[in-house]
Amino acid sequence: MRHGVLKTLLIALLLGLFCAPTPAARAAVNGTLITNTANFSYTEGLAISSSVDVLVVLHTRSTLELFQYLANPSSPELIQVSATQYASDSDLSLPFATLAAPVPVGASDPLDLSQALPLVPATAFHQGEQIFLRLIDPDQNLDGTRMETVLVTIGCSETGDQEVLSLVETAPNSGTFAGYVFTAKGAAAPFDGIITVASGAEVEARYVDALDGSDASITAVLVDPLGVVFDSQTGQPVNGATISLLNALTGEAAEVFGDDGVSSYPSSVVSGDSVTDSSGAVYDFAAGNYRFPFVAPGSYRLQIEPPAGYSAPSAKTILELQALPNAPFALLDPGSFGGTFQVMPGPPLRVDLPIDPHLNALWVRKSADRQRVASGDFVPYQVTVENTLAVTLGNAVLSDRLPLGFRYQTGS
Repeated sequence: MRHGVLKTLLIALLLGLFCAPTPAARAAVNGTLITNTANFSYTEGLAISSSVDVLVVLHTRSTLELFQYLANPSSPELIQVSATQYASDSDLSLPFATLAAPVPVGASDPLDLSQALPLVPATAFHQGEQIFLRLIDPDQNLDGTRMETVLVTIGCSETGDQEVLSLVETAPNSGTFAGYVFTAKGAAAPFDGIITVASGAEVEARYVDALDGSDASITAVLVDPLGVVFDSQTGQPVNGATISLLNALTGEAAEVFGDDGVSSYPSSVVSGDSVTDSSGAVYDFAAGNYRFPFVAPGSYRLQIEPPAGYSAPSAKTILELQALPNAPFALLDPGSFGGTFQVMPGPPLRVDLPIDPHLNALWVRKSADRQRVASGDFVPYQVTVENTLAVTLGNAVLSDRLPLGFRYQTGS
């Protein structure tokens, strides 16, 4: 009988623990450790107690963002960034190494990480520039008294490189984590803290919540978007066009710098060719591509000398061009058509350049019914225009000028 009473009381205690949480438990914040203690005694004076610790984890959706450092942006976001650690081996149980402080492109002194950095969201970066990452995931804030860490993977599929970064919480109890990674061109070497990239390649960052596998965030950026010169009739890239970057205010050649932000770079390049900057760095362009790595913010104009058989700027409309194969193109109006455009502080700007082919596939034939006529005779004739291309040509104009002594019969 005594055993039966004890069994009934224990069941009641369990129901109390799991079905009637205290007001304090309902209001607990993420990371709170709740200790629930049950005490039991009966008439013989024997007392029993047991405690259960429960860690409160409130699942939240994460947000992963990529930023770029700018010294004097118009609307920066000040973000506290700590020295970032990276996995030096695929075995993540081994100690992580620490990256050096980031150095802005063209500068020699590293950034002061004791101060919040002015960062702006970015969708494109230059080779050699640092990529800053920010992850917001409140359910990773498990200890409000210290700055915790999360792991983020970042890689470039074009080069096969990949890095695992440990981002540090921006402040205790914030649930926001930040860090950075270096970029460079060359041979890929995973797990060295540097993402090897290539012009026109995409870098992808990925995060998966360790406590909730359904919560994953992925974001991607473009590295050095290259402009392309293309045929306005076919959409195919065109080699051999000379592109010159001019200062729109002075009309003089613009001052251009290489990937390091310091070395001089030619202000005129040839599409599909290669150039060398003053440091000896070589830049190879893919078919139809051209590139001007760094210029100061300002007003610029692109002057195009097309190869034989083409004319520039194109007479086609943006709507017509975006309907071509290989579209969409990065078309600026009027920048892609020889007009002035603005370069603002921030991510690289891409400007694609359409050029019009001289079509030799149009045939014009004029024929008359008579070989000999006298003054006052009527001469019936016809003009035939043939398009031998497989595409429709728009805006065609036919001009027919009669020779001296002939007069057109109105309405004929």
